[in-house]
Amino acid sequence: MIRTKIISTWTILLVCGAQAGILESPNYYHDYAPTFHHYHPQPRPQPHYIHCTPEVHNVIEVIPPPVIVRVVEKRRQTAKDLLDLICRALTDMGGIASEDNPEIGARIIAKLNIEKDTATLIYAEWKDGVNYRSRRFKRQAAGEDRVKNELGDLLTKAGDVIESDKEKLSPAAQDKIDSRHERAVDDCQADVCKSHAAKRNRIKEAKAARKG
Repeated sequence: MIRTKIISTWTILLVCGAQAGILESPNYYHDYAPTFHHYHPQPRPQPHYIHCTPEVHNVIEVIPPPVIVRVVEKRRQTAKDLLDLICRALTDMGGIASEDNPEIGARIIAKLNIEKDTATLIYAEWKDGVNYRSRRFKRQAAGEDRVKNELGDLLTKAGDVIESDKEKLSPAAQDKIDSRHERAVDDCQADVCKSHAAKRNRIKEAKAARKG
């Protein structure tokens, strides 16, 4: 009985010593199992070293700066925006005429003021007819395109309204008025304005082709 205990004790010491040797070995790392008898030693992973030559340190990687592309989206033009655009353009056109010739400029301003009043009335009638609490609001708001085309049509014809008086101004003043009117038509997003601008550009291209 005593001998059996001694053998068992030596067996335990040997096994534990072997385990301790494995645990302390630098070539193994530990993957513990739930029980002592299922212990499975595995090789310790070796680190990877990157050896750089002196030439590598002299290489400078040039990273170009990022290319920033700015995308400017044109905001949807409302009927109120178009009305403001028309009033500013007609006011500027009258101011150019008045600076060149006060007498003729006064007549041109009077005619352009009538156009501005008409544009304001067109917008006001549409605005008063829109009931924001009505179920038909979407259908009423859809009529804004129609109003914008009416305002745009008024803008495109503003040059014809003052044409007879404009011819009495100096060529420089006439060019300034025409340029201001064309810029306003180009800024107008109504379909009638786009059609007018395209037609005007085709006429200019045809004249340039004949001269060339």
